Amino acid sequence: MVAWTLLVATGVTIYVQLLQSKAGWPALSKPAYSTAASLTSFALSLLLVYRTNSAYGRWAEMRTACGRMLVHLRVLLRLASTLPAGPADRAALQAVARWTPAFPALFFAFLASQPAFYDMCAGQLVPAELAALRAAKQPAPLLALATMSRLVQSTRLTPWERLALEAELSGLDACVGIAQKLGVQPLPLSYTRHTSRFLLAWLTFLPLGLAAIYGWLTIPICGVVAFLLAGVEGIGVSIEHPIRILPIKSYAAGFKAALVNQLREVGVAQELAAAALAAAAAAAQLAGDELAKQGPAEKVDGLPV
Repeated sequence: MVAWTLLVATGVTIYVQLLQSKAGWPALSKPAYSTAASLTSFALSLLLVYRTNSAYGRWAEMRTACGRMLVHLRVLLRLASTLPAGPADRAALQAVARWTPAFPALFFAFLASQPAFYDMCAGQLVPAELAALRAAKQPAPLLALATMSRLVQSTRLTPWERLALEAELSGLDACVGIAQKLGVQPLPLSYTRHTSRFLLAWLTFLPLGLAAIYGWLTIPICGVVAFLLAGVEGIGVSIEHPIRILPIKSYAAGFKAALVNQLREVGVAQELAAAALAAAAAAAQLAGDELAKQGPAEKVDGLPV
């Protein structure tokens, strides 16, 4: 678009400067023609603003879905690691905790259609599980959610505890739904095409109103204007597909690292909790000893002070 605008501006400027002043040559450029550009610029601005805002809304929604996914995974991992359970239930919860760090890679493998993300699950899932995920017709993140849900339902936890775990799984399912919507439902193609056509037509006729006013300066002016407006249009087109813009490889690796570190620090959290309980018990014992040393409490109107 910028090259086309420069080409038209160069041709119009050469014609105006070298041929238009000669007798018999029609006037291709007049100062009055710039009025048309002024009258239509507001419509072009509105189209570009609406186009860019709509595309940015899609990008922001996808970024928010990724952030919510990480929050749900952290809460799910925390609950699966800390809920009191028997030996049989503890095995199921440990399996849920093992699947949790692998979920981001499965999520982005499905969105980007890149099987290479499955390699990030090697440390969390066994080869048989990875093979089943690769061969399944159902999207990998949904199959992972179904697996974790069955593990939760196989436990003998209380209904409220299972409900808390299922709430986080439902939140992850909602994130997958948002990502699917943004991936397969782009903005209407007619809207995108009309904005591009309007911009191209406006830039094509812009030199006709500027050449008679600015002379040879019309070429750089039109080039700069075309570069700026085409850049805004290009930003709208690029962020309309958030999967192509977001650093999903960094997200997948970062989310997995955060969840694996959280899983490793479960023992530290248990030690800190035990230390806090011991400190509270010691403080209560000390307070009781102090009260015992003070002797019986004084009474006022039959009530202890």
